[in-house]
Amino acid sequence: MSLRGRVFGAYARRRGWAERWLRLHLRLPWSQAKLAWRLYVEAHRRWWTGLSTPTGDVVALPIPGSQHGTVYIRPGTTDPLVYYDVLVNELYGRFIPEGPISRVLDLGANIGLASVFFLSRFPGCRVVAVEPDPQNAAVCRRNLEPFSDRAVLVQGAVWSEDARLSLLSQHAGTWASSVDVDPEGQIEGHTIAALIGMLGGTADIVKIDIEGAEQAILDAPDTSWIDDVRCVAMEPEHISSLEAFQRAAAGRMRIVHRYGDVVFASRVT
Repeated sequence: MSLRGRVFGAYARRRGWAERWLRLHLRLPWSQAKLAWRLYVEAHRRWWTGLSTPTGDVVALPIPGSQHGTVYIRPGTTDPLVYYDVLVNELYGRFIPEGPISRVLDLGANIGLASVFFLSRFPGCRVVAVEPDPQNAAVCRRNLEPFSDRAVLVQGAVWSEDARLSLLSQHAGTWASSVDVDPEGQIEGHTIAALIGMLGGTADIVKIDIEGAEQAILDAPDTSWIDDVRCVAMEPEHISSLEAFQRAAAGRMRIVHRYGDVVFASRVT
């Protein structure tokens, strides 16, 4: 890399950190912003050095712009990174389809912060959150307690067909936990159609962040569930996942926005 490239890269990294610090301090009370910043820096360092186990008891942080109180995160894990991306930076609020938002399916719920975002922003919204990792699901359940009349946690996974699955241990308890088929597995796999059925048969938003499993789901023979969805917010693990979505959704949905790693698609009218 040229000297100019290295200088620009260093500038971009410093600017990115400065923007995160500023956004935290604009959206949170001072003491909570300082705590969130410390947790974020620690989590970033540990994740990129291969560490992901908690360094202490869960910590409560406020839900920015909401009267619903707090959410809980595990210091030293990827939780503070998700907290910043989803609740402070409002990752999933970058595109919202027109009309009322009353039904959301959160696939790959992790500790439930995307569900909390939708539940807080849309007071009449109902959410089905799906998370296979027992460690993440335990925190997710706690975070969804204030919304128990509008939120359901399915401790399982979305898959291309009904199946038994097992958790892959490499990234257990993090934002990258994943599953694979195992006839003796303890995790139940559900189809998207079945999960949308839990919402009443349609969904305004389906958020998909399932660490590569979207490939098999989108390449499945039956993708008729797309007809029952107004908007998909997907974080494709690979370019092939995005290509699979474009094939499956052709003529029914089109990509309307991208932010970070998330692609937003809306129903063709």
